[in-house]
Parts: sequence; C-alpha cells; structure tokens
Amino acid sequence: MNTELGLGCWSFGDHYWHSSESENRHRQAVKVIQAALRAGITHFDTAQGYGKGLSEQITGQQLKRVRPSVSIATKTYLRPASTVEKGIEKSLRRMCTDYIDIFYLHWPKPSRDLRPLIEALERSRQKGHIHAIGLSNFSAEDIRPLLSAGQIDYCQFGYSLLWRIPEKTLIPFCRTHKIQMISYSSLSQGLLAHSPEWADSLPAHDPRRNLLLLQPVFYPHLKSVLKQLAEYRTALDITPAQLALAWNLSRSWNRYTLFGARSPTQVEDCARARLVHVPREIIKKLDTLTAPLKDLWQDNENIFGHRP
Repeated sequence: MNTELGLGCWSFGDHYWHSSESENRHRQAVKVIQAALRAGITHFDTAQGYGKGLSEQITGQQLKRVRPSVSIATKTYLRPASTVEKGIEKSLRRMCTDYIDIFYLHWPKPSRDLRPLIEALERSRQKGHIHAIGLSNFSAEDIRPLLSAGQIDYCQFGYSLLWRIPEKTLIPFCRTHKIQMISYSSLSQGLLAHSPEWADSLPAHDPRRNLLLLQPVFYPHLKSVLKQLAEYRTALDITPAQLALAWNLSRSWNRYTLFGARSPTQVEDCARARLVHVPREIIKKLDTLTAPLKDLWQDNENIFGHRP
C-alpha cells in the first residue's frame, strides 16, 4: 500500500487557528486548496464542526469541478443517532457532492453506547451517501465494542515523530482487524515545521500552548529531540516539514498522512516531501531517536490532552 499525502482542512475558518481579526480567511483557504490540487494532492479531510460548517463549504466548492478525481472525508461530533443521516445530507449539500468517501465519528464518548451511530452510518452507506466509515481519535478499547455494529474501514489518529503513542496498541489493533489508518498532526501542530526554538515565541493566547507536547514537564524532552532532528534535516538539505512528512510517509501501514497549511507556500513545501529521499539508515536513526518519547504518555492520550 502506498502512503499518500492529504490536506487537513481544519484551519479553514476555525477559531482555533484564527483570531476574529484575521482577514481574507476564505480567500486564503481557496488558495491553499488550489495549491494542493496543483501539487497533486487528492485527499481532503474536513469536518462538520470546523468553522461551524465553513470548512466543508469552502472545501466542497473548490473540489466540485474535480470531484471524480479526489476523495473527501468529513466527520461528525457526538450527536443523537436519529440525526446522523440528516447531518450527512447537510454535509452533502455544503460540499456540493452526492457522496462522501469517508465519514468519521469524531471523538469517542466512553460513557455512551455508540453502536446506534455506527448502525446509522451503515444505513447511509446503503443509500450511497457515504462509501466508508471511520473513527477519529478512538482508542483500541473504544473501537472494540463497535465492530459488532458495522464495518469500520478507517481509523484516524495523531501521529508524528514526536507523537508515536498509537504504536503501542492502536496500530497493532487496526492491523489485526484490517482497519486502514490515517494520521493527522504529522507536523505536531507546527513543532516539526519550524526551528527547535519556534514554540518558545508562541503568543500566550495561542491555543497550541495547551498541547501536551508543550507542557513544562514534557517540552524539555521534545526540545532536545527537535535540536537533533534539525541536524539531520540540515545534513540532508531539506526543510523541517519535509523531514517530518518523509518519515511519516515511510510508515507502510499509513494510508494517508495529513498535513495542514495556511498558505500556498506551505503546501508546496509539504508536497515536496514526496520527492525527498531520506536514506533507510537515517529513517532507522530517527526511529531510535524518537522512540523513547512514547513512554512520556499513557496509551490513550492525545496531543490535545482532551478527555471526551
């Protein structure tokens, strides 16, 4: 299976990435999508909740002219099972399409029985409204009881050089149950796309300061690794993002490696990762360098520290 790059569309209109003063966000999002298409990106990942539907709308409008040649994934947060199909129909209208390639349940709810939602997704699949069912940010423990309610085709989770927690139990579980995998936050919310000192200058109000990766007890470990990664990418004469994405693309189990971008220049930089040659011995050294970071967190943690 060939691992491909996909564009994550969370930043389109979502307050996490933009202050209320941000201007021309719509125009910039359009430029990013067009740059991705020019670069040969064919998978686009959005969600009903990104910008309260704005991301779906922008993404769908830009992709409708090339719809047969691209795949689109979207998601729903927890909602009553009786409203799932209506929500999907609303997403279809927003995105100017009559089918969704992958539809995810976004974030688990351990206290709730989610099997009725999977059954609702299966009904949408039977109608042809969605082609595949996915789970986003679910652990192996969360997924197991849902296997009896329908066919789980995809599992999406955070994964990068700095965040390899899924290797402990989730990736082996998905491989056993033949669930395809898609990774997001491949650049660790920007940490792997800049200099090792970049996070030190983030404004106090930037929500990324709340990431588990940047908490005082963990960040010193990561910063040491980031400095060593900088030495590798300097020796290879590639950008930080290209090194991080090339490493993700080397994972044979990974169907899509998602990256986010807020400018065409960032898209072009990331897309070049497909052309970068990182020698196998360097990949192994990166594996060894970053493996100890897995022990900093528990198996069921996510980079946001979010507890559904």
